[in-house]
Amino acid sequence: MSQLLTWVCVGEDVVDIIQGRYLIPIFPLLFMLMHHRKWARAQYVVFAVSMFSFVSLSYSSYIIYERYFIVEEVERTSVFSCDAEGVSNGSFITDSATVGLDNANTRSLDRARSGKYSAKVSAKSPYSFTYHLYQCKKGDSLIIDTYRWGKSGGIVISDTENNFHTYVDEPIEKDSVGWEHLQSKFMVPTYMKKKEVRMFIYYSEGSDASYFDDITITYQKLK
Repeated sequence: MSQLLTWVCVGEDVVDIIQGRYLIPIFPLLFMLMHHRKWARAQYVVFAVSMFSFVSLSYSSYIIYERYFIVEEVERTSVFSCDAEGVSNGSFITDSATVGLDNANTRSLDRARSGKYSAKVSAKSPYSFTYHLYQCKKGDSLIIDTYRWGKSGGIVISDTENNFHTYVDEPIEKDSVGWEHLQSKFMVPTYMKKKEVRMFIYYSEGSDASYFDDITITYQKLK
């Protein structure tokens, strides 16, 4: 129950934390069935034990091979950045001609790490640098890097149904002028219902605004 409450999202259809080792205490109970008269003959017992061992060991070998020995091929790796300097049609311009980040209304001249602008988030405008990733599948990965000035706000990665939700607001380092470096790493899970992932900057709480600048998104898509 503690594992369920800790690791599974509320309302999720799949409990994906169950591991085979949790069933080990139940296995001895299966052999108690063989004490019945119908199983009195030794050849039946030997056959049942042999088949059980063969099936369980074969399946375990397959799972180990699939998880640790099959190397997924990468179809492409995309990296794009945004310094909040340019805006077009309500979106921040990135260094990729095909990618824009939503919520450009948060652009501010109040403070900047590079250039003149950054994204200002507050209780009134809590979202910025929103990006939607479509046609995702198991194993695809995202790495989000950005810099924050302020005490509140972080990186959110979730699907549109909120089956999973990650929030990172702890910095990994601070640069020489006081901007904090935040990084979020994420891999698309097997239980994702829809093939869409969204990421954004979110202002969680507080009375003072925070500023985010120089965001970089690295997306690795498998074949």
